[in-house]
Amino acid sequence: MNFKDLAYVRLASRDTVRTATLLGEHLGLAKLTLPRREGTHDMFAFMAGATPIVVMSARDGERTGVAHLALACADPSATAVKAAAALGCTTLPHAAEVGGPESGLPTTATEGVSMSFAKPLVSASEGRGSGLIERIDHLGIVTASTTAAIETFHRRMGLALESQQIDVETQIAVESFTSDKYGAIYHTRQPAFMGGVRSAFITAGDLELEFLEDYNPIGPGKVDAQAAGTTRQDRGAIARFLAARGPGLAHIAFKTPDIAKALSAAERGGCHLIDRVGRPGGRRSQIAFIHPASTGGILMHFVERV
Repeated sequence: MNFKDLAYVRLASRDTVRTATLLGEHLGLAKLTLPRREGTHDMFAFMAGATPIVVMSARDGERTGVAHLALACADPSATAVKAAAALGCTTLPHAAEVGGPESGLPTTATEGVSMSFAKPLVSASEGRGSGLIERIDHLGIVTASTTAAIETFHRRMGLALESQQIDVETQIAVESFTSDKYGAIYHTRQPAFMGGVRSAFITAGDLELEFLEDYNPIGPGKVDAQAAGTTRQDRGAIARFLAARGPGLAHIAFKTPDIAKALSAAERGGCHLIDRVGRPGGRRSQIAFIHPASTGGILMHFVERV
Protein backbone atom coordinates (compact mmCIF):
# COMPACT_ATOMS: atom_id res chain seq x y z
CA MET A 1 0.00 0.00 0.00
CA ASN A 2 1.38 3.35 -1.05
CA PHE A 3 -0.54 6.48 -0.11
CA LYS A 4 0.88 9.58 -1.78
CA ASP A 5 -2.00 11.85 -0.81
CA LEU A 6 -4.76 12.27 1.73
CA ALA A 7 -8.25 12.55 0.28
CA TYR A 8 -9.10 15.01 3.06
CA VAL A 9 -8.94 15.84 6.77
CA ARG A 10 -12.26 16.63 8.47
CA LEU A 11 -12.52 19.09 11.36
CA ALA A 12 -15.57 19.01 13.64
CA SER A 13 -16.43 22.50 14.88
CA ARG A 14 -19.02 23.97 17.21
CA ASP A 15 -18.86 27.18 15.14
CA THR A 16 -18.14 26.39 11.50
CA VAL A 17 -18.35 29.99 10.35
CA ARG A 18 -15.76 31.12 12.89
CA THR A 19 -13.44 28.24 12.01
CA ALA A 20 -13.84 28.86 8.27
CA THR A 21 -13.23 32.60 8.70
CA LEU A 22 -9.97 31.91 10.53
CA LEU A 23 -8.74 29.46 7.89
CA GLY A 24 -9.87 31.39 4.83
CA GLU A 25 -9.84 35.09 5.64
CA HIS A 26 -7.13 35.34 8.31
CA LEU A 27 -4.75 32.50 7.39
CA GLY A 28 -5.38 32.81 3.66
CA LEU A 29 -6.12 29.20 2.73
CA ALA A 30 -7.72 28.78 -0.69
CA LYS A 31 -11.39 27.82 -0.64
CA LEU A 32 -12.61 24.68 -2.39
CA THR A 33 -16.01 24.13 -3.90
CA LEU A 34 -17.17 20.58 -3.26
CA PRO A 35 -20.45 18.88 -4.12
CA ARG A 36 -22.75 19.23 -1.12
CA ARG A 37 -24.32 16.13 0.34
CA GLU A 38 -27.64 16.06 2.14
CA GLY A 39 -27.35 17.59 5.61
CA THR A 40 -24.00 19.30 4.95
CA HIS A 41 -25.21 22.88 4.47
CA ASP A 42 -22.57 24.11 6.91
CA MET A 43 -19.62 22.49 5.14
CA PHE A 44 -16.57 24.59 4.25
CA ALA A 45 -13.49 23.31 2.43
CA PHE A 46 -9.96 24.63 1.94
CA MET A 47 -6.65 23.51 0.46
CA ALA A 48 -3.56 23.35 2.66
CA GLY A 49 -0.68 22.17 0.49
CA ALA A 50 -1.89 18.99 -1.21
CA THR A 51 -4.50 18.16 1.44
CA PRO A 52 -8.13 19.33 1.49
CA ILE A 53 -9.48 20.41 4.88
CA VAL A 54 -13.22 20.04 5.36
CA VAL A 55 -14.90 21.92 8.22
CA MET A 56 -18.28 20.62 9.40
CA SER A 57 -20.43 20.85 12.51
CA ALA A 58 -19.76 18.23 15.15
CA ARG A 59 -22.29 15.45 14.76
CA ASP A 60 -24.55 14.17 17.52
CA GLY A 61 -22.32 12.77 20.25
CA GLU A 62 -19.14 13.73 18.38
CA ARG A 63 -16.46 15.78 20.10
CA THR A 64 -15.06 18.85 18.43
CA GLY A 65 -11.54 18.78 17.00
CA VAL A 66 -9.77 16.82 14.29
CA ALA A 67 -12.45 14.23 13.60
CA HIS A 68 -11.42 12.08 10.65
CA LEU A 69 -8.85 11.51 7.93
CA ALA A 70 -9.22 9.73 4.62
CA LEU A 71 -6.34 8.21 2.67
CA ALA A 72 -6.63 8.74 -1.09
CA CYS A 73 -6.73 5.70 -3.34
CA ALA A 74 -8.26 4.65 -6.66
CA ASP A 75 -10.28 1.74 -5.22
CA PRO A 76 -11.38 2.42 -1.62
CA SER A 77 -13.08 -0.94 -1.11
CA ALA A 78 -10.16 -3.08 -2.35
CA THR A 79 -7.63 -0.97 -0.45
CA ALA A 80 -9.62 -1.28 2.78
CA VAL A 81 -9.69 -5.06 2.39
CA LYS A 82 -5.89 -5.16 1.99
CA ALA A 83 -5.37 -2.88 4.99
CA ALA A 84 -7.76 -4.92 7.12
CA ALA A 85 -5.90 -8.11 6.22
CA ALA A 86 -2.60 -6.49 7.22
CA LEU A 87 -4.06 -5.35 10.55
CA GLY A 88 -5.97 -8.55 11.30
CA CYS A 89 -9.39 -6.88 11.40
CA THR A 90 -12.44 -6.51 9.20
CA THR A 91 -13.49 -3.53 7.11
CA LEU A 92 -16.06 -1.17 8.57
CA PRO A 93 -19.15 -0.04 6.66
CA HIS A 94 -18.53 3.68 6.40
CA ALA A 95 -20.91 6.39 5.25
CA ALA A 96 -19.19 8.84 2.93
CA GLU A 97 -17.86 11.72 5.00
CA VAL A 98 -17.55 14.17 2.13
CA GLY A 99 -17.29 12.76 -1.39
CA GLY A 100 -18.15 9.43 -2.95
CA PRO A 101 -18.07 5.89 -1.55
CA GLU A 102 -15.61 5.20 1.26
CA SER A 103 -14.45 2.17 3.20
CA GLY A 104 -13.21 2.38 6.78
CA LEU A 105 -11.44 0.45 9.50
CA PRO A 106 -12.45 0.09 13.16
CA THR A 107 -10.65 2.51 15.49
CA THR A 108 -9.68 -0.45 17.68
CA ALA A 109 -7.32 -1.49 14.86
CA THR A 110 -5.95 1.99 14.10
CA GLU A 111 -4.78 3.22 17.51
CA GLY A 112 -7.98 5.19 17.95
CA VAL A 113 -7.68 7.08 14.64
CA SER A 114 -10.97 7.55 12.78
CA MET A 115 -9.95 6.89 9.20
CA SER A 116 -11.21 5.66 5.87
CA PHE A 117 -10.13 5.15 2.26
CA ALA A 118 -11.62 7.41 -0.40
CA LYS A 119 -11.06 8.60 -3.93
CA PRO A 120 -9.24 11.94 -4.14
CA LEU A 121 -11.50 14.96 -3.81
CA VAL A 122 -9.20 17.06 -5.99
CA SER A 123 -6.26 16.45 -8.29
CA ALA A 124 -2.83 16.50 -6.66
CA SER A 125 -1.90 19.23 -9.14
CA GLU A 126 -4.37 21.53 -7.36
CA GLY A 127 -2.30 21.45 -4.19
CA ARG A 128 -1.46 24.90 -2.89
CA GLY A 129 -0.90 26.86 0.27
CA SER A 130 -1.10 30.51 1.16
CA GLY A 131 1.78 32.90 1.71
CA LEU A 132 1.21 32.41 5.42
CA ILE A 133 0.41 28.67 5.55
CA GLU A 134 2.41 26.29 3.35
CA ARG A 135 0.60 23.06 4.23
CA ILE A 136 -0.49 20.91 7.14
CA ASP A 137 2.70 20.07 8.99
CA HIS A 138 1.20 17.21 10.99
CA LEU A 139 -1.86 15.81 12.71
CA GLY A 140 -1.32 15.16 16.41
CA ILE A 141 -2.60 11.79 17.63
CA VAL A 142 -2.60 10.79 21.30
CA THR A 143 -1.63 7.17 21.83
CA ALA A 144 -0.89 4.88 24.73
CA SER A 145 2.08 3.45 22.82
CA THR A 146 4.16 4.89 19.98
CA THR A 147 5.59 1.39 19.56
CA ALA A 148 2.11 0.06 18.76
CA ALA A 149 1.46 3.00 16.41
CA ILE A 150 4.67 2.28 14.49
CA GLU A 151 3.72 -1.39 14.25
CA THR A 152 0.26 -0.52 12.89
CA PHE A 153 0.93 2.33 10.48
CA HIS A 154 4.54 1.72 9.44
CA ARG A 155 5.22 -2.00 9.58
CA ARG A 156 1.76 -3.27 8.68
CA MET A 157 0.23 -0.52 6.55
CA GLY A 158 3.51 0.49 4.94
CA LEU A 159 3.56 4.23 5.69
CA ALA A 160 7.06 5.68 6.01
CA LEU A 161 8.51 6.31 9.48
CA GLU A 162 9.90 9.85 9.28
CA SER A 163 11.52 10.11 12.74
CA GLN A 164 11.14 9.52 16.47
CA GLN A 165 11.96 11.76 19.41
CA ILE A 166 11.72 12.09 23.18
CA ASP A 167 11.08 15.56 24.62
CA VAL A 168 11.80 15.90 28.34
CA GLU A 169 11.57 18.91 30.63
CA THR A 170 13.72 18.92 33.76
CA GLN A 171 14.20 21.37 36.61
CA ILE A 172 17.62 22.12 38.07
CA ALA A 173 17.97 23.60 41.56
CA VAL A 174 21.03 25.66 42.52
CA GLU A 175 22.03 26.14 46.17
CA SER A 176 24.44 28.79 47.37
CA PHE A 177 26.52 28.93 50.56
CA THR A 178 27.69 32.48 51.22
CA SER A 179 30.16 33.25 53.99
CA ASP A 180 31.64 36.56 55.08
CA LYS A 181 34.96 34.75 55.48
CA TYR A 182 35.01 31.99 52.85
CA GLY A 183 33.04 33.56 50.04
CA ALA A 184 30.29 31.97 48.01
CA ILE A 185 30.00 28.35 46.95
CA TYR A 186 27.34 27.17 44.49
CA HIS A 187 26.01 23.64 44.33
CA THR A 188 23.78 22.22 41.58
CA ARG A 189 21.44 19.37 42.43
CA GLN A 190 20.57 16.51 40.12
CA PRO A 191 17.91 17.50 37.54
CA ALA A 192 14.33 16.70 38.58
CA PHE A 193 12.01 15.20 35.94
CA MET A 194 9.03 17.49 35.26
CA GLY A 195 7.38 15.92 32.23
CA GLY A 196 8.05 14.28 28.91
CA VAL A 197 6.55 13.31 25.57
CA ARG A 198 7.58 10.46 23.28
CA SER A 199 6.71 11.04 19.60
CA ALA A 200 6.74 9.07 16.38
CA PHE A 201 6.24 10.84 13.03
CA ILE A 202 4.75 8.74 10.22
CA THR A 203 4.32 10.23 6.75
CA ALA A 204 0.88 10.23 5.08
CA GLY A 205 0.50 12.31 1.95
CA ASP A 206 2.28 15.65 2.32
CA LEU A 207 2.12 15.65 6.12
CA GLU A 208 3.03 13.54 9.13
CA LEU A 209 0.91 11.71 11.65
CA GLU A 210 2.52 12.63 14.97
CA PHE A 211 1.78 9.95 17.56
CA LEU A 212 2.20 11.39 21.06
CA GLU A 213 2.77 9.25 24.14
CA ASP A 214 2.95 10.42 27.75
CA TYR A 215 6.59 9.65 28.59
CA ASN A 216 7.23 8.17 32.04
CA PRO A 217 3.65 8.67 33.23
CA ILE A 218 3.25 10.04 36.77
CA GLY A 219 -0.47 10.86 36.72
CA PRO A 220 -2.62 13.10 34.55
CA GLY A 221 -0.61 16.25 35.31
CA LYS A 222 -1.81 19.82 35.49
CA VAL A 223 -2.59 22.18 32.63
CA ASP A 224 -2.88 25.93 33.17
CA ALA A 225 -5.12 27.17 30.36
CA GLN A 226 -3.94 30.75 30.91
CA ALA A 227 -0.22 30.00 30.80
CA ALA A 228 2.11 29.71 27.84
CA GLY A 229 2.86 26.18 26.71
CA THR A 230 5.79 24.11 27.91
CA THR A 231 6.80 20.48 27.57
CA ARG A 232 5.29 19.88 31.00
CA GLN A 233 2.01 21.47 29.88
CA ASP A 234 2.05 19.42 26.66
CA ARG A 235 2.65 16.22 28.55
CA GLY A 236 -0.16 16.97 30.98
CA ALA A 237 -2.54 17.71 28.11
CA ILE A 238 -1.69 14.37 26.46
CA ALA A 239 -2.27 12.43 29.68
CA ARG A 240 -5.58 14.18 30.31
CA PHE A 241 -6.75 13.65 26.71
CA LEU A 242 -5.97 9.93 26.92
CA ALA A 243 -7.75 9.59 30.27
CA ALA A 244 -10.85 11.48 29.08
CA ARG A 245 -11.19 10.40 25.44
CA GLY A 246 -8.88 7.47 24.88
CA PRO A 247 -6.43 7.39 21.95
CA GLY A 248 -7.19 9.33 18.80
CA LEU A 249 -6.82 12.49 16.73
CA ALA A 250 -6.02 15.50 18.91
CA HIS A 251 -4.73 18.53 16.98
CA ILE A 252 -3.81 19.98 13.60
CA ALA A 253 -0.54 21.84 13.00
CA PHE A 254 0.09 24.23 10.10
CA LYS A 255 3.54 24.79 8.61
CA THR A 256 4.35 28.48 8.24
CA PRO A 257 7.44 30.33 7.02
CA ASP A 258 6.91 33.03 9.68
CA ILE A 259 5.37 32.01 13.00
CA ALA A 260 5.22 35.60 14.29
CA LYS A 261 3.11 36.67 11.31
CA ALA A 262 0.87 33.61 11.65
CA LEU A 263 0.24 34.37 15.32
CA SER A 264 -0.50 38.01 14.52
CA ALA A 265 -2.99 36.97 11.85
CA ALA A 266 -4.73 34.58 14.26
CA GLU A 267 -4.88 37.24 16.96
CA ARG A 268 -6.36 39.76 14.52
CA GLY A 269 -8.97 37.11 13.81
CA GLY A 270 -10.00 37.17 17.46
CA CYS A 271 -8.06 34.10 18.62
CA HIS A 272 -6.80 33.68 22.17
CA LEU A 273 -3.18 32.56 21.92
CA ILE A 274 -1.75 29.97 24.29
CA ASP A 275 1.72 30.90 23.01
CA ARG A 276 2.25 34.55 22.06
CA VAL A 277 5.66 33.77 20.57
CA GLY A 278 7.17 30.62 19.12
CA ARG A 279 8.83 28.19 21.52
CA PRO A 280 11.20 25.29 20.82
CA GLY A 281 9.47 22.23 19.38
CA GLY A 282 10.43 18.95 17.77
CA ARG A 283 12.27 18.45 14.50
CA ARG A 284 14.19 21.77 14.77
CA SER A 285 11.10 23.93 14.90
CA GLN A 286 9.36 26.75 16.68
CA ILE A 287 5.77 26.04 17.68
CA ALA A 288 2.84 28.04 19.07
CA PHE A 289 -0.70 26.97 20.01
CA ILE A 290 -4.08 28.68 19.67
CA HIS A 291 -6.65 28.08 22.41
CA PRO A 292 -9.43 25.80 21.07
CA ALA A 293 -12.12 28.08 22.52
CA SER A 294 -11.18 30.48 19.70
CA THR A 295 -11.45 27.94 16.87
CA GLY A 296 -14.78 26.22 17.39
CA GLY A 297 -13.21 23.63 19.71
CA ILE A 298 -10.32 22.60 17.43
CA LEU A 299 -6.79 22.56 18.86
CA MET A 300 -4.47 24.18 16.30
CA HIS A 301 -0.87 25.26 16.29
CA PHE A 302 1.74 26.69 13.97
CA VAL A 303 5.13 25.21 13.12
CA GLU A 304 8.10 27.09 11.70
CA ARG A 305 11.10 24.96 10.82
CA VAL A 306 14.41 26.57 11.78
